[in-house]
Amino acid sequence: MLGLARYALGCARSVVLWFAWRIRRLAAAAAAAATGRTWPVGRRIEGPLVTSLEELHTHCNHSTIDDDGNLTFSHANFSLITKEYTVYCGRSLEKKLTLEIVNKSLELVADQDVYPEAPSHISRATTIDGDCFVKGPALTFYEELGGSGKMAQLLLEEAEMLEQIKRNPHPNLVRYYGCQVYRGRIVGLVLERYPCTLEERMRKGGGDVNLEVGFDGLKSGVLHLHSIGLAHNDIKASNVMVGVDDRWILVDMGSCRPFGDPLIMAGQPEWETSSQEHDEEALRGLGTWLTKGKANECWRGGEC
Repeated sequence: MLGLARYALGCARSVVLWFAWRIRRLAAAAAAAATGRTWPVGRRIEGPLVTSLEELHTHCNHSTIDDDGNLTFSHANFSLITKEYTVYCGRSLEKKLTLEIVNKSLELVADQDVYPEAPSHISRATTIDGDCFVKGPALTFYEELGGSGKMAQLLLEEAEMLEQIKRNPHPNLVRYYGCQVYRGRIVGLVLERYPCTLEERMRKGGGDVNLEVGFDGLKSGVLHLHSIGLAHNDIKASNVMVGVDDRWILVDMGSCRPFGDPLIMAGQPEWETSSQEHDEEALRGLGTWLTKGKANECWRGGEC
């Protein structure tokens, strides 16, 4: 019975998400009409836009729990960003995607829904080369946030946090070069590219990684972040990069906010406001994962 209840709950959640997504789309269309905008919100594309599934920007499968307690496929959502930074998003109940399914499902997304207007004080990236990584809007969460304006808000707020870090740099915090601006809107955040994440490095055996030196550097970066009034709120191994010099660098400032500010997304669902305590808790958890119980001493200043 418990498994059946979970399955029903999962199905209900999928239906609720779908209706919420459609309602937000209609609201966005109404808002656009009210302000005189002519952007065709929600318009399906004409003709094949995607010629290979590899062109998709994101592709995520969602699951529910069946009556036996097993995960079962619920639906897929996916997105495309063109060379002109036009965004399309789609959803399908088919697990195996085909070009026909994708092209029939993709819908045009309004610029203002995913790209914030670029403030005059925001840094503009002058060059983008192979040493750079460009982070765009979090389209993986479009189903939950699309049509609400929160995706554009997230990108703008992350840009503002990176601007503050740029003014107060630290060797263990991500290096930010500026924003990529198109049509007067921020379409990407230009960051330094690093070889691999700490999670990838450790799952491959770790090599000769020095846990004590690496963790100490990461802790130094987090303390620096706290010293300028910011908390990261999403510290985990996949958000720590390992540089060519084996230095650990904290990246992904999507949840970084001043202390006390409300959070749209965070490392834990119960974290509603930004707090340095979140980072301290996350560092202890990361240290435990890395060193099997020595994290508390590392964080408190003892020997790792």
